[in-house]
Amino acid sequence: SEKDGWCEALKGHDLVAIVCESDSGLADAERLGVLLNTTYHNGVDEARRNKYLMVERVKEAGLAVVKQRLCKTLEEACDFAKELGVDSGGDSDVCVVVKPIRGVGSEDVTLCNDINSVKSAFQQIHGATVFGSPREKHEVVLVQEFAIGQEFAIDVVSKNGEHKVAAVWIYDKRPANGASFVYYATKLYDGENMDELCNYVRKTLDALDIKWGITHNEIILTADGPRLVEVNCRQHNMDFIPLTMECIGYNIFDMLLGAYLGGEDDPFVYPMETEPERLNWDILPSNPPKRMNGAMVHLVNYANGTLTRLNEDALREIQRMPSVMNMEVYPPFLQMGNTISPTIDIRTDAGWVQMVNPNPNEFQKDYDRIIELMPTLFEANDDL
Repeated sequence: SEKDGWCEALKGHDLVAIVCESDSGLADAERLGVLLNTTYHNGVDEARRNKYLMVERVKEAGLAVVKQRLCKTLEEACDFAKELGVDSGGDSDVCVVVKPIRGVGSEDVTLCNDINSVKSAFQQIHGATVFGSPREKHEVVLVQEFAIGQEFAIDVVSKNGEHKVAAVWIYDKRPANGASFVYYATKLYDGENMDELCNYVRKTLDALDIKWGITHNEIILTADGPRLVEVNCRQHNMDFIPLTMECIGYNIFDMLLGAYLGGEDDPFVYPMETEPERLNWDILPSNPPKRMNGAMVHLVNYANGTLTRLNEDALREIQRMPSVMNMEVYPPFLQMGNTISPTIDIRTDAGWVQMVNPNPNEFQKDYDRIIELMPTLFEANDDL
């Protein structure tokens, strides 16, 4: 079998751990960790990938979570939405979230404020292909209470059950192009709710029996306290390393090596000559310091059709901003004549901008201007 091939190829090597890069590899990473008997692994647990089981497990541990139901039929989804207070005409202030039990980057996650939108969201997911498993189809759809509040992402490294936070991010997600949750930015955070958020995440990781490795955790801070969106046993996608190096002084991968390889009592220790370059896990803070403002801005495209014009003046203005460290426009948005689509999730971003600035006012001014320029960046002829 394929797994036997892996075992044979790696025979004779001391395998410390397996690091998962993206959601599509989560199940295989867990199974391979057990199969290859790596020194550090968390075993196999479906609740770390299935968003419904995840919330149920955290609830069993005594933590506050959103109300939810796994729905096999459209009727079940509509009945539960009505139970939570959603009405047919959209006159109620109550919303529900309809989403797949597995997915990435807000893909097929819909905020619904009436029964018709619940029906549409359910039908879009039910029977569709499961992310990362092309032969699997979604036979059930998850309907959840909508947690009202600010969403955060907390990146964590765990060493034998000790969870140290690498970075806390605050999301700027807005409705755009017909989608409910479009990423505009992911900003570093060190505000007054830092301890509450980080402590809640540590408890969720304990509930899911995660003792080793990287996790990317999403939390909504409501008026009644934190509520879990999801735990992802993988790194935070996109290149956040330059931001954390500038704004915090270290990064999550150096922390991971410190967790796996750095302690005197650990079975694996770095080569002595690397001592000046490595992080000492024991002196790393539980929560990270923030010495500068930083953000990853997602370039949101509003144009649809054949690309006819790129606003080079606006892009040059962004490049010259004091807060801009680096930026990229993806190739499909640079070639005239290409067909482009409006941004509705991370996969349909037009590019990114990395921002760093010690001055919060200058940082915010530049950020607001980038958001203002986004609708002007691309022009297209809608051929349909």
